[in-house]
Amino acid sequence: MTDLQHQNIRLIRIVSDLLLLAQVDRSSVRSNPDTCQLNEIIEDLVEELGSLAAQRQITISIEQPLDPVTVRGEVDRVTRLVNNLLENAIKYTPIGGKVSVGIERTKTYIRLKVIDTGIGIPLAEQPKIFDRFYRVNSDRARQTGGTGLGLAIVIL
Repeated sequence: MTDLQHQNIRLIRIVSDLLLLAQVDRSSVRSNPDTCQLNEIIEDLVEELGSLAAQRQITISIEQPLDPVTVRGEVDRVTRLVNNLLENAIKYTPIGGKVSVGIERTKTYIRLKVIDTGIGIPLAEQPKIFDRFYRVNSDRARQTGGTGLGLAIVIL
């Protein structure tokens, strides 16, 4: 793929992210949200992102076999959320590292866990990472193609 093609894909992704954020800003909360299977989304994305992880010599896995888990949310948005978290984990994990994903379930909540052997986020920066266009280190984000929108989309 040429540099021009890479830049074109990057611009398409930025525009798509901006459109999604604008759409969410305009819309109100739906009274009857859709439901989707979180375990299926995770399994599909781990398989899809396997080649990206393999290119970086990173092992991506599911912590343990996932039981069926139904969550409220539009399948496209939940998929985007999980995808953004996994892609970030892969991007910021050094060659030879590991990324795993799992679900923790209690009586009151479901927690999606993405664990990696990446570089981490300094404690002082953590409160800002979900702000739109915020990047922990602009030099690091420039190397990985980050825009500062991925985690802003995750909290939608």
